[in-house]
Amino acid sequence: MADPIGTAMAVGHLLKRAYNFYDACRAAPSEFKAAARHAKCMALVLESIDADLIQNKQSSFHQRGSIAQARRAQLKTHIRACKNHLTTLELLLKDYRRHTVGWAVSGKAKVMAAQADLMMATTELNTFMTAQGLNVLGRVEIMLALIMKRLDINYPSMSSTDRRRRKKLAGAWVAGQFISKMRRVLSGVRRQKRGTGGQKRRPHSSLRPIIRMNTSPNLKTRKILVEDYVKIVLNDGTYKAITDVKSNSHYECWRVAKSSTPFSPGVYGAEKQHRRGQLEIREMASAFAGAGGNRLVGPQDGSAKYVQRLKRKSPCEWEFVAGRIESKEVSGVVINQRAMIIVKRRK
Repeated sequence: MADPIGTAMAVGHLLKRAYNFYDACRAAPSEFKAAARHAKCMALVLESIDADLIQNKQSSFHQRGSIAQARRAQLKTHIRACKNHLTTLELLLKDYRRHTVGWAVSGKAKVMAAQADLMMATTELNTFMTAQGLNVLGRVEIMLALIMKRLDINYPSMSSTDRRRRKKLAGAWVAGQFISKMRRVLSGVRRQKRGTGGQKRRPHSSLRPIIRMNTSPNLKTRKILVEDYVKIVLNDGTYKAITDVKSNSHYECWRVAKSSTPFSPGVYGAEKQHRRGQLEIREMASAFAGAGGNRLVGPQDGSAKYVQRLKRKSPCEWEFVAGRIESKEVSGVVINQRAMIIVKRRK
């Protein structure tokens, strides 16, 4: 059973470490800056967990029953994974500061691998929140991509002044859409409360849907976080390089579980599609390929073929892009493995 108080303290401690790591990477090489941006992305999800799950007394985090306990245990697992990958990046940053001159290709490869792991952990954490009805990153990233396409921020013929103006406009637009959606949800909640006549609701045995916190400090914090994240994304060189490459493909990211024994080839299942923006999935595929190592999944791997078999029902032809093993656990003679697979199709 997961301890609610311990989980809440772990979220707050991890938030502080994520902000500290981002600030410490300001004078670091480009590979650390890209990893710092994903640490900031993780902090955005953690802030939503703190406000919408931990501080919200009506959320499943504070409810009783086996379902609520299972969700708290899942959250604790995701928090532990994010903490481990962030610790790896912090140690690599310390190693870089001690051996700045001798920082070679091997050090960059380690940073790429740790960054890929942090991206997977953040995606899993966001998927957990999506299952609670609180998709944190998907809507912001999809909206950001649409705005960048509409405003054509990276168009080469624009002057530097116009680019700065459009970047500020994009950040304000994203934040405005995000806050307006939250206000519509909160206004509906207030109407429901007025309709009850002030009477106390009778407790229900099933889990109620999570409602975002309706306090003004949390609204202000979310607005600042979203605006800050948009500015970081628009000023990141790696993200700009991805947006400059025109793509005629639509990408999807899937999680596939595999259980096998030394006497059987394996059973695949428990597939789950991750809801992220197209540019973020493309960047994730690039990070998987750049990380390499023995955790890299190829097109002939069983997990990749399993996703392609799932997509055969679609009228479009799907192609494998990249994949990476997320975790591997041994329980007796059974080996449980989870992998993240990225596929694409032509638009």
